[in-house]
Amino acid sequence: MNKLIFIPILLIFINCTALNTLPNTDFESEKINIENITLEIKDAASLNKYNKLKEFFLPTFRNNIILNELEKNDISLLTLTFSKAIQISKNKAQSTMIINYDSTSEYFNIIWQKKNDQWKIANVEEKS
Repeated sequence: MNKLIFIPILLIFINCTALNTLPNTDFESEKINIENITLEIKDAASLNKYNKLKEFFLPTFRNNIILNELEKNDISLLTLTFSKAIQISKNKAQSTMIINYDSTSEYFNIIWQKKNDQWKIANVEEKS
């Protein structure tokens, strides 16, 4: 009798575990691409290359305001740190950016969007 109950439960368990297979999205290579871009952003910021920084942002009204505010300040004194990107969808990812200045740290959520096979910053908002 125990065998008759055990076999159907085992079959249900085996079938349910097969549902969790996801297609391979090749996001690991995309993560490496975003990590390379973050290194380029850090280099551009440390050298105050504002025109180079503009290449990494999508041309939105909000991003233009952010870039204009950055141009008013010496950003070579800032230390930028990025977390690893987390995939949201096929063309979007999210990471966290930490800006350190002396002993002050500010945290920001970064939304990355893929446009023309290049990852660009679509949105920056302060993390609460």
